[in-house]
Amino acid sequence: MNKLVMVMSVLLIIVLIFGADSIVLASGVNDPKSAWDYIRSSELQQEAGKWDEALADINKAIELNAEYAWAYATRSKIWQAKGKWDEALSDANKAIENYNGRYDEAYALRDDIIKKKQEEAERQARLARQEEAERLARQEEAERLARLARLARQE
Repeated sequence: MNKLVMVMSVLLIIVLIFGADSIVLASGVNDPKSAWDYIRSSELQQEAGKWDEALADINKAIELNAEYAWAYATRSKIWQAKGKWDEALSDANKAIENYNGRYDEAYALRDDIIKKKQEEAERQARLARQEEAERLARQEEAERLARLARLARQE
């Protein structure tokens, strides 16, 4: 009995000094990460701009708990940063569904994605119009130069 009390006391001291993870490390057993651990890791990867690593971590969180609304909201933000608007919108909707429609941040996230998706479509349309205008201007210039060359040959 004394030996058990002594072991427990040592473990308590270790926990107080080094934290609970030290017991797991000392035992030699790998403590599997929880969905929340992967979400937090993903958020840290996002802060560092490491989008692929963030995506891998959040996918693991969703694999561990497919009903975790926060995980879908987090993945939605990653897709948004990568310019994957359809995926971002899908995950924002999943966040809303998994929280029974009471997740205000997910609604705001979804609204923001829809707005940014529309802005991106408008930007792409402007770019296409600009490229077409430049193509036409090059074509007109080429035709003008060809006319000048024909006139020069006729003289």
